[in-house]
Amino acid sequence: MKLRLILAVLQAAFLCTSVYPQAGRRAEPPQKPAEKCGIHEVIHEDIPAQVAKFKLVSMPFSVTGLSEQERKMVYKLVEASRFLDSIYWRQSDPRALDLYKRLTGCNTVMAQKLRRFLMINGSRYDLLEGNAPFVGSDPFSPGRALYPAGITRQEIEAYVAAHPEKKSQIYSPYTVIKRQGQELIAHLATGRPHRGRSEGSPQQGIGPMGEGLVSGQTSPTDGPHDDPFQRTQTEAQPGANPAFE
Repeated sequence: MKLRLILAVLQAAFLCTSVYPQAGRRAEPPQKPAEKCGIHEVIHEDIPAQVAKFKLVSMPFSVTGLSEQERKMVYKLVEASRFLDSIYWRQSDPRALDLYKRLTGCNTVMAQKLRRFLMINGSRYDLLEGNAPFVGSDPFSPGRALYPAGITRQEIEAYVAAHPEKKSQIYSPYTVIKRQGQELIAHLATGRPHRGRSEGSPQQGIGPMGEGLVSGQTSPTDGPHDDPFQRTQTEAQPGANPAFE
């Protein structure tokens, strides 16, 4: 039993972090008119050709054989992975997330292929081409969005030396650093969970790209884990938010 549960948890974790499965069906986002689907950013690569290099693999997840408590545990892992996904995008490339969300509901070939390639790379930078930008004109920053663009290690160390009380904030793995004049400001990067729901009730709210959810289904984060290209065939229903002892 323990081995079966461990294997189920590992599979769920891999599905969440690799292909962003849906623990429950989402309502399809409303289709946008073509005039709202324009891509104003400069595109530097043949996006359809790049996307064609990657094969989409369906990895359906089954809860057959798991107890009710074990199923709830797996769904909580799915939920936690979605929070991590949302935080990652904000720490990696929030502008890519904005572009991804802006193109939701766009059915043009280029819009769909660009969203798919943004999902594959987790940013606007091509991982197989030395992080060269494939959309937009911003050069790749080694600090991603964790630190201000162009900042150097020497600047950070000098600031911490002058403000030792802020050292833990500046070096925290949970913060994003912004420049405000001569100051460095630490902001906590969160998955933006929904608030104001009663204990034990399904989470209601707005999904990653702003689309509404079908009644009784969940959306713990607003990261781009609902990419239609990435959906698996799972029919799992998480139901209420469970607690564990």
